[in-house]
Amino acid sequence: MYKSSIILASKSPRRERILKKIGLKFEIIPSNILEKIDLDQSPKYLAKYLSIKKARKVSKNHPNKIIIGADTIVYLDKVMFGKPRDKNENYDMLKS
Repeated sequence: MYKSSIILASKSPRRERILKKIGLKFEIIPSNILEKIDLDQSPKYLAKYLSIKKARKVSKNHPNKIIIGADTIVYLDKVMFGKPRDKNENYDMLKS
């Protein structure tokens, strides 16, 4: 297995494709954190908070590596959407 100095702390296929597209060499080690969304926080704050939380968790076992933590918050008309549970919910979210 290839050992890189960069780790993506996510199992997102979309993020993996983006990083590969720009030619970055990296390992994937998902953080597997519990992503609780506090609706009292702003979407910008939540995305930053969850990204840092993911990166910090993975960095505990890989202190000498560069860790990429990322998160996406979907926010429309003052409504924050969580991760869709299935394709139907995904479709409904995209339709709105």
